[in-house]
Amino acid sequence: MNILCTVGTTDFAELTLKMITLFDFAGSNVVLQTAKTYQTNHIESFAYSENINSYIAKSEIVVTHAGAGSVYQLLELNKKIVVVPDVYRDDKHQVEIARFVEDNYLGIVCWNLDSLESSLEEVTSKQFNNYVKDSFFKYDEINSIIG
Repeated sequence: MNILCTVGTTDFAELTLKMITLFDFAGSNVVLQTAKTYQTNHIESFAYSENINSYIAKSEIVVTHAGAGSVYQLLELNKKIVVVPDVYRDDKHQVEIARFVEDNYLGIVCWNLDSLESSLEEVTSKQFNNYVKDSFFKYDEINSIIG
């Protein structure tokens, strides 16, 4: 199974290190997008890629921080996701996004990194609701004001 783990542009060491602990062995099909460089033995790891969409396309499951950009992009692509909110952040927007995913049955939310492995097992066996993107409906109104 091909797994991508992405943390966006802000380091989420707890998630990255947990993925390395679980999957840094020969034959694992895991790729890590991290905010900084981590040393691994068997996992491809990078801090930034202009080609992130190709990694997403190749993945069957994406483990992601609960950043809005990452989560909504993955939902629009109908990827199977395990969302891991960074509860160590001062702001709590990731908790709100994770609750949205959980409440709407759009993926698995892993609230505790100790259960990440079971969350990955669970996401493979479930079918989730499809995310329907709401179109921005105020464009014409805004454009007429500033137009």
